[in-house]
Amino acid sequence: MKGIGEWARQRSWSWQEGRKTSTTRKMDKCRREERAFMEESIWANLPEHLLEQIIIRLPIASLLRCRCLSKKWLSFISSLPVSFQRHRHRHLPLQIPRPPWFLMFVNHSYQEGFAFDPATASWYCISLPSFSVNGDERHIPVASAGGLICFTSSLEGRKTFTVCNPITRSWRRLPSMLNPPAFLETVGMVIVGSYGAGVAANGSPGPPHQRTLYNVVVAGNHEISDETIFTEVFDSGTLWQATSRMPGGADPMLSGVACNGALYSWCCEPDGLLSYDLKNHSWTLLPTSTPHSTLVSNAIISWHGRLFMLGGLNENQVTSTISVWELVCAPHSKDTRWVVFDTMPPALLHELLGGRTFFMCVGCEGMVLLHLGACSENMPMLLYDIDKKSWQKLPLCPSLEEHQGDGLLDGIAFIPEMCATP
Repeated sequence: MKGIGEWARQRSWSWQEGRKTSTTRKMDKCRREERAFMEESIWANLPEHLLEQIIIRLPIASLLRCRCLSKKWLSFISSLPVSFQRHRHRHLPLQIPRPPWFLMFVNHSYQEGFAFDPATASWYCISLPSFSVNGDERHIPVASAGGLICFTSSLEGRKTFTVCNPITRSWRRLPSMLNPPAFLETVGMVIVGSYGAGVAANGSPGPPHQRTLYNVVVAGNHEISDETIFTEVFDSGTLWQATSRMPGGADPMLSGVACNGALYSWCCEPDGLLSYDLKNHSWTLLPTSTPHSTLVSNAIISWHGRLFMLGGLNENQVTSTISVWELVCAPHSKDTRWVVFDTMPPALLHELLGGRTFFMCVGCEGMVLLHLGACSENMPMLLYDIDKKSWQKLPLCPSLEEHQGDGLLDGIAFIPEMCATP
């Protein structure tokens, strides 16, 4: 019996060893195939059009990482808008619609910041090129549309404007306005289409590609007490055009929101909404009362042709409620009113404000980021999604504490697009 047991143990050991050897052989074969598959000599000769096919299907965040590999990769990624536009017209499903990114700046030069991507719940470092003429003026973001952001600065006491794609870092300084204002009342931007042209970014010659068509609407005056507010519209296909004047006595918020062919801006005095018709180039004051007399930190947001407003209600110098209202028409009437759409849970309100009164909003395409301004790495930020009616606490920006700046000061939302050209 002992001999049979010994024989059985030997047979068992021999079978297990044989199985282990077979598995090892398979693993070795896989490693050899993997090394052959990743052979540099093969991938180095990959035709550029095939490489483009692969690259243009990557998420925007992956393209940002590729851009940091080398100068060659930076140049290649920067030239990709041509490929994006070419394949877009072939109706290839390159990428699904993506949510806006929230670009929060870390210093008053507005050249460095971190962008939050709701799709991946991640922060990405964004560095913008210098737009300066004499090296000391600041360029402040005032409007966005699609993948483009409009910046303003003061040159010899008059406002100038620059449009930039923060993903590709391509930018364009707009021509001087016909009557440049010293003070801005409201600025808005809207995408109107695209066309093919042999125009390169930064004013330098380059290959033909699709250029994004957009309008920039600027309303301003020469004296802060001047009630005469004039309007000019920049058509990216032509130049600036003087249009109508804003209604007298209007005091709108700076940022305008595009919705259904019009640009809307909340008007503090008189109470209501200012609407600029982008087709007829005319202003209209809509007498729409605020939801509450103690409304603070309010912002207008558009989503699928509907207008919303997010703001706080102030009681005894403390914001007791943060709500979202929708602008609706009264039945059988042209009158409009704000109706409560959603309210922030009290626990999140306390975590965000902690007894404070004011906060800041950055909104785009049905999403709003709420923050306190000059946020350190420990300050909470919340994201509201109109579509989902959800309040989400943002993860902390991991690189903020390592960055020598003033915290997250202010920001602007935009849709990350490789094909948007200024």
